[in-house]
Amino acid sequence: AAILFKRHKEHPENGFKYIVACSMACMGLLDGLHSLTAAGNAFVWLHSCATLIGGILLLLLFLPNSIIITLSNQHAAKWSVALCLALWLLLGTVLTSQNLKQEEQDERNLLLQRDNNAILSSLNMHAIISVADRAGRIIEVNDAFCRISGYSRDELIGANHRIVNSGVQTKEFWISMWATVAAGTPWRGEVCNRAKDGHLYWVDATIVPLKDESGTPTMYIAIRTDISARKRMEVNIKAAEARLRHITNTLPGVVFRVHVNDKGMHYTFVNDKVMEVRGFSVDELLA
Repeated sequence: AAILFKRHKEHPENGFKYIVACSMACMGLLDGLHSLTAAGNAFVWLHSCATLIGGILLLLLFLPNSIIITLSNQHAAKWSVALCLALWLLLGTVLTSQNLKQEEQDERNLLLQRDNNAILSSLNMHAIISVADRAGRIIEVNDAFCRISGYSRDELIGANHRIVNSGVQTKEFWISMWATVAAGTPWRGEVCNRAKDGHLYWVDATIVPLKDESGTPTMYIAIRTDISARKRMEVNIKAAEARLRHITNTLPGVVFRVHVNDKGMHYTFVNDKVMEVRGFSVDELLA
């Protein structure tokens, strides 16, 4: 502004040229600063460089005796301006490149987060999920966990998974499970739980440790599927087989069921009389 005012008083006929030159230089400088602070817009940066260079060249052309030039001889001033422009261009190129890389990384992170959300959404629809901290306290559950257990989310958050322990599994079972996941290894098994109203339900559970940079588990995510119907079917089949064995054991002869195929035959049921008649145990024939 000082240069513009001074030169305009000395040469009023060149006022428009001074305005254009100073405006281009100022616009280029502001555009450049904007591009460095606004997530690395490469187009704005290139535009600012072109505008700034054009404005300064016009200043050198129209203001040969200005304050900028009279600070030193004209030759040295031109080299100083050229060096400043080169440093400006280099700084902008480096910072813009870094910002573009950060934008690419942010975009990759956004896509990864979107994919993770899609996976978690699918799991929430079809699985019973809970997340526990390193001490085993529940820090998150999905709606399916609340429905099958009968507990509300407020009742579960902060509690231990012992809240649904049925007592069916032994103490050694749980010690082995925790030793596995605490070592950073995923664990899978079938677990019987007890709901709030007292009824039992079975789940096929997979527990995956989430580790920090050092490999130490910090959280555990448990993904379960309800297998109660299958377990009830297994119990009914075993009960029916026990009744059938009791009936057939009262008969005088051997009662058996055998499956025959191209590879031979395989006993699928034999009553206890087989030991008396043929000298084989039930387990030997069914093996």
